[in-house]
Amino acid sequence: MICDVLRSEMHKPRRGLAGGGLILAYMRMHQKCCGLMFMLILLASGTALLAPLVLGRFVDMLASGQTMVWLGIAYLGISMLAGIAESAQNSGIIALGQQLMHFLRTKLAAKLTRLPSMYYVSHPAGETSSRLLNDVDAVNVLFTEGIVTLFATSLQIVATLAIIFWTNAALGCFITVVLPLLWIFTRACQRRVRAAQLAQRSAVADVFAWLPETIRNLPIIRNLGAEAFMTARYDETIGRSFRATAKTNFFDSVYSPVIKSVTAAVIASMMVLAAGESTRAFFHLSVGQAVAMMSYILTLFAPLEALGMEIQSIQTAAAALERVQDFLDLPENVPLPDTAAEARDRSIDTPVCAFRDVTFGYDASKPVLHQLGFEVRTGERVVLRGRTGAGKTTIFRLLTGLCEPDCGEVLLFGQPVSAIQPEARRRLFGVVEQAFEPVLGTVRDQITLRQGENRADDASSTDENVWKSLKQAGLDEPVRALPKGLDTPMGEAGFSQGQLQLLALARALLYEPPLLLLDEFTAHLDAQTETEILSALARAAEGRTILSISHRMAALPGVRYLDL
Repeated sequence: MICDVLRSEMHKPRRGLAGGGLILAYMRMHQKCCGLMFMLILLASGTALLAPLVLGRFVDMLASGQTMVWLGIAYLGISMLAGIAESAQNSGIIALGQQLMHFLRTKLAAKLTRLPSMYYVSHPAGETSSRLLNDVDAVNVLFTEGIVTLFATSLQIVATLAIIFWTNAALGCFITVVLPLLWIFTRACQRRVRAAQLAQRSAVADVFAWLPETIRNLPIIRNLGAEAFMTARYDETIGRSFRATAKTNFFDSVYSPVIKSVTAAVIASMMVLAAGESTRAFFHLSVGQAVAMMSYILTLFAPLEALGMEIQSIQTAAAALERVQDFLDLPENVPLPDTAAEARDRSIDTPVCAFRDVTFGYDASKPVLHQLGFEVRTGERVVLRGRTGAGKTTIFRLLTGLCEPDCGEVLLFGQPVSAIQPEARRRLFGVVEQAFEPVLGTVRDQITLRQGENRADDASSTDENVWKSLKQAGLDEPVRALPKGLDTPMGEAGFSQGQLQLLALARALLYEPPLLLLDEFTAHLDAQTETEILSALARAAEGRTILSISHRMAALPGVRYLDL
């Protein structure tokens, strides 16, 4: 119970932007730009609504035999001003949308640094990439084509209705009866498309999550003839996406014709009512007023039609915003104050690492480790033994902070792992995995992982330290023999499998860590290469504590076995 309370306190999410005020927070940050956008919307809407009034007055004067050139010039000037204002409005919307994407991606990237390591164990990389790329792009659509457009549309509709009522109250009442029916129809379409878009985005996220996995395992798929299985899995997911997209396309194709038909019916009804003997007294319009009212009715219903055309993108964006907010609401790993920056200098009597009654499971109902307890002292060489699934790799994940125990304590140099800041923790241990994972860049980048390249005070990333780690790993001479030395692109280095593992060892030794964690690092090597690597390891192990999953560590003297 105590463990559960502590874990819940450690993982309480940080409230604020993720609670639903992302776009509002962005608009507060850019108040002046948003204010200018508001003025441009008013100018564009005002000039667009003034033009039909001037045109109607000009038509009435022509019908009465009068000619006033200045009205024609005024109409031309107002129309040009409306076009310029609308162009400036659209340019401003695009600029604000680009800034919004920068704002959101900055927030998401910052969130990634605060997430507990367990998130990366349980969530595919493709899912996270989809949130940062596709979902943020969709939120930009929500802002530029949703919020701003809806505001301008609402303003335009209200002003248009006011002018229609001012011109002819009876006609205004007639149109007011039609608008709610169209609004109900619009909302019904929105609700159905929203549900379909949520399903479609979920399916797209699954595809993004599976694609890297498929590419990584392509040799296995081919060797085992699993193409049919993979095809069936993708077919099912793409089928879900197709069905959701087909549903949204159906409503999109139905909505626009309905709006156009209603617009034509309202204009025709206005003409009939204005000319009818029994209705003329209420709906009478001059020729110029009729021309103006036709323009206003088109202006009134056109935004609804445009809204219908954008229903799919707006609903997609709304679903994407929910996903972005859900991501920002994820529990964060808030480390305790760093009390272990000098942990490596503690007394030799302090265990290098210790497990105190640790219980952990990726599924809480199926623990992998149950009340595990052991210690590793300074200078020891310990090999973990146990059947597959006994939790050997899980122990490494707990030690390195990738996972946190459900109960109990995992200590490094006497301090809980979670109490050590990641940067300080990185200098306490070096990890050599089963297979070397290269990064884009040079040979130097493979060792430093580009850490500290913009920090002059980080001496551990200098070439001197890189060469020192390469020498300890026994790889300095092969690297010096490369055409460009450390600056040789990784793809041109031509390292063998054994040299790649030595490179992994050099990477682990860069910070001169007191603890080495070896995860079956010789599992895929031939006997001769293994012997060479073990010789390099024997040199690197001097003065260090080693915890290994490799049974071949028996070649080193003083090995102690720990059975799980």
